[in-house]
Amino acid sequence: LKDLPQKVLLASHEISDFYKVRFPSQQSQILTELGKLSSANGVRIEQGRIKPGDNTVEGLEPVEMEYDLAGNYTSLARFINALERDDMFFIINSVSLGGDPQGPVKLSVKLETYLKVGS
Repeated sequence: LKDLPQKVLLASHEISDFYKVRFPSQQSQILTELGKLSSANGVRIEQGRIKPGDNTVEGLEPVEMEYDLAGNYTSLARFINALERDDMFFIINSVSLGGDPQGPVKLSVKLETYLKVGS
């Protein structure tokens, strides 16, 4: 309990910073970030779907996404790793691997993030 008021104040500032940095205020920011990550890792986005989620959390609106990606195995693995480590908050719900023996590896990924409400 030592220095509890200061710790509470620090935690409050850290939460505020987390919301500012990790959650976008517009869908276009999400799309831009995914485009940068895919380009930087040599992954091609073949198709994407984005829709609002069901359960709004206080101050945050969920966004659900599904993407079909193509590239070599190493590029796709680096993309997933970059997605997990990105400053923007992403939750990867599922990953399905497929493809052609003669062609690129195909990856379907379902993920979600949150938009700041009222920004």
